[in-house]
Amino acid sequence: MLKLDELALFDGLIWLRTGESVARRFSCAQSTVSRNTAKVLELFGLELVRDDFGEWQLLGDLSLLNAERQVHQKARWASWAPLRLEATYWTALSYCAAELGPWMLGNSDIMSIRHRHLLLDHRIVDCQITTLPDLLGPIDPRYRYLQLTAMQPFFVCAPDHPLTNVKNPSFDDLAAYPSLALPPQTFPKVEAALKQLGLWNTPVRMYRYRYEKWEGKCESELLISYGNPLTQHTAPSPLHRLPLALPFASGDVLVYRQDFEGHPLLLALIERLSLAVDAVREIVPGITKVFAPLDAAALEVPVRR
Repeated sequence: MLKLDELALFDGLIWLRTGESVARRFSCAQSTVSRNTAKVLELFGLELVRDDFGEWQLLGDLSLLNAERQVHQKARWASWAPLRLEATYWTALSYCAAELGPWMLGNSDIMSIRHRHLLLDHRIVDCQITTLPDLLGPIDPRYRYLQLTAMQPFFVCAPDHPLTNVKNPSFDDLAAYPSLALPPQTFPKVEAALKQLGLWNTPVRMYRYRYEKWEGKCESELLISYGNPLTQHTAPSPLHRLPLALPFASGDVLVYRQDFEGHPLLLALIERLSLAVDAVREIVPGITKVFAPLDAAALEVPVRR
């Protein structure tokens, strides 16, 4: 059996991506992270490789390692080590800026929906705040989905974009300009819906969230992008909001394993998030507080005929 800190450093590399980030977060030397990683890979006969998003993935039989992870996750919930929370960049800045008690927050910049699902499924993280209509995958009975908020996403562009002079722009007006296309399968349902409108047509290479490759790229180009009340609130330089909504609803969802439903540490986290949402709603319009089990209808995206 691995010690808590040994598996924490190994899984920390898969979660936080670099030895530097792991060393800083877990207060150790990068050389310790490297030696520990080599030890775990040899012990379980695994190989660590990068996927198309540049995220670390394991090759080999993970059954023994995942059994070990299950024990270590129970230890975290028993307060033997910090619990781990991953989030979207806008919820991290908006809801997780205050003290999170026993929770360690990740980098909150992961773009790959597959990788975010793997982190939760392999018990590398304990909870995630994800976004609608794209969750971490199909509704799974092993998990609980608590919808925190609902909001309407919208289109944004640079303040001097020609569309800012159009009083009531249509989807066809937007389709005449380049529009941001994140890497495939970043937000699959959003991608499919916008492609039906002739949008999502100008790819950017962004495997972890970076302001300069998303909102920042739109500041200096004719690019149409997408936002919501929280992305506008957290942006260093908010883009111009166009008077046209995206053709689906959005919102934030907390996802966790049903094994820990009702756990005092989970309930305390939910209470912290509730207070944070209340505080944000006082200064950011357009956010509806929900804090109820997710209704599957929230995942539906209308098809344009």
